Amino acid sequence: MSISRLNQIHKKACLDITHLRPRAGGSAHVNHQDFDISMSKYFEDNDNCYAFGYFEDDKLISWIGIRFNDTVAYGRFWTITCIYSSKFTNYLDFNNPDIGLLLQQAYQCADEKQYYEYYYCIAERVAGVYERLWRKNKYVTPDRHTKEIVEVIPPMTQPDNNLYWRLMGCELKSDSTVIKKRVLKPEYRSLACPNE
Repeated sequence: MSISRLNQIHKKACLDITHLRPRAGGSAHVNHQDFDISMSKYFEDNDNCYAFGYFEDDKLISWIGIRFNDTVAYGRFWTITCIYSSKFTNYLDFNNPDIGLLLQQAYQCADEKQYYEYYYCIAERVAGVYERLWRKNKYVTPDRHTKEIVEVIPPMTQPDNNLYWRLMGCELKSDSTVIKKRVLKPEYRSLACPNE
């Protein structure tokens, strides 16, 4: 097994994985045209958007898209824009290598680029279970980060905040959605300047 940064030659295999199920690895199915429009930059030599793949015997099994942002409102932060897997289980398990190693690579990349804040969202009804599973994660050390609830979005409500709306996949949710961020503790941060 190995993890590699993906490029144009991997696009079709990634698209194929997105079509295996309506939701694969936590991300919704995307049609071919939307995939080309929204995801092409992840497979180019782009310093803000990355795609990493998990391979077994040179076959792409799972992949993740991550985006780095630098804004006036939020500063430097990163998000996972999608994660897809061709391995299906009945529940989310961060300890499966196809997901766990991709998350480890995403966090490592963010740390190296000195993006220390990670934003994400989760349905309020499963947030506790998600956090318990995350604490048992053997690929990303959970105590390196502090966690903060940024906002709770009521059911069937579109937030005014564009970042929160994007984190929600630009779709209304039937449950309350919790917007959270994880911040890398200062003692784990690189001492180099971001532009050096």
